[in-house]
Amino acid sequence: MLKPRPIALASVIVIGSLTTACSKPENESTANTGISPSVYSSARKALDDNGFTDFQPTGEVHVSGTPAVAEIVYSNGDKTVEIDVEKASGNIVKIEEETSLDAIPADIVKKAKESGVDLGSCGIYQAAKNSSGKLEGYEFDDCELSKKDVDVNAETLDLDVEMNDDTTRDS
Repeated sequence: MLKPRPIALASVIVIGSLTTACSKPENESTANTGISPSVYSSARKALDDNGFTDFQPTGEVHVSGTPAVAEIVYSNGDKTVEIDVEKASGNIVKIEEETSLDAIPADIVKKAKESGVDLGSCGIYQAAKNSSGKLEGYEFDDCELSKKDVDVNAETLDLDVEMNDDTTRDS
């Protein structure tokens, strides 16, 4: 039989942790990601510099790669923008603006179809820009049960397919 005191204590700890995690301001580091306030500041500056002033953090953050990159998601209620920031330096790697499949140029879609991935199954379509806002390519993410990503370079039409993406976006 379980003792009521440990269960009650565990409940208080879990509820307290959830309350703290859900109420953290954007510029504070969260324990599970280790992202510093300066990284959030860099992301906010990139948003503002590129005209996304009405976007707010969704709380969705993924960290991956070497060097470690924080993928911080923002929304204005209609669409999302993901800011990819190097954790160590705070340098902006990419700005990924949500778009629709229909808005992606035909030559990009044609190239992406060469990957063999069912593009209609993708959960997110994004225009990938550099830190200055210059279009670099398009991303077809969370395809075929959220495990495949297809990236196409806008200039060269180079194709890159990631088969087991672990940074699946929340929907």
